[in-house]
Amino acid sequence: IRLFPPFIDNDICPLTINNTLLQSCYLRNTEWACGVAVYTGNETKLGMSRGVPEPKLTAMDAMIDKLTGAIFLFQLAVVVVLGSAGNVWKDTEARKQWYVKYDDDEPWYQILVIPLRFELLCSIMIPISIKVLL
Repeated sequence: IRLFPPFIDNDICPLTINNTLLQSCYLRNTEWACGVAVYTGNETKLGMSRGVPEPKLTAMDAMIDKLTGAIFLFQLAVVVVLGSAGNVWKDTEARKQWYVKYDDDEPWYQILVIPLRFELLCSIMIPISIKVLL
């Protein structure tokens, strides 16, 4: 059984446009074909155009994203300002009140309690359902 035609043994066959099959071409009316794959991989036209498509956003989605970012920055500023003011009040005025009890030896992380409370209070500024609703 002969696998290849006789002229393939030592003949040189240059790669020209006459013996090149381009992408998506069909070879018909022949009993056999011998070929070599060239120009493959990511450097080809098909490989260069392949990639992750850019997400498509409507104008409403873009506006909501900007507003959500602005609300988040405002919320962060409110938490920092009111948390700092709350800690200053706690250290100055709250210790003078007889009904408020604060230990003199508080751990270092106790300074985060008041800002985190303000964060919980301000968390309703950005509703979770806004993206789902729109």
